[in-house]
Amino acid sequence: MAGRPIFVSVGPRTGGGPGGVRSHVGDYLEEMRESIKEVTDNLLAVLQGFIDESPKVMLEAMKPTFLISQRLCPIKTGKLRASGYLEITGFRGNARVEIGYAKGGNPWYAPIVHENLEAFHEPPTQAKFLEDAINQDEQNILARIAEGYEKRVLRGRGLKGRGRGVRIT
Repeated sequence: MAGRPIFVSVGPRTGGGPGGVRSHVGDYLEEMRESIKEVTDNLLAVLQGFIDESPKVMLEAMKPTFLISQRLCPIKTGKLRASGYLEITGFRGNARVEIGYAKGGNPWYAPIVHENLEAFHEPPTQAKFLEDAINQDEQNILARIAEGYEKRVLRGRGLKGRGRGVRIT
């Protein structure tokens, strides 16, 4: 017993009625196709927003951490503290945020001051000034990142749906 092949088609079709009237199924499928495209476009817009806004979100999230490290950084001559930086840089074609001291090796003694736990520093300055700043502020950094994405990407984009629960505002 030979079976008939099964064909599946999604999309508008003309019915067998007078004048080739589109079927109700075809109308429904076309509407669903438009809705799916709208949802997909909205999701792609959100994802692109994350890509576009990430460097700014990260920079803003790290500013308070950088200020903590500046307060903890030893200041004998002022050169080490002045060498601190927080900036958006590139890495392998992507933007990233970099925080640090002595970029390019100037002053040369920055790693020694940072790592030497035996050296005396006038409080509140200390060794491990950058590492401790990050450790102290870790939970706040994460909260600021989430808040930044909420403000810059999700709330700021007000995605538009057609009354089908697609809206993110």
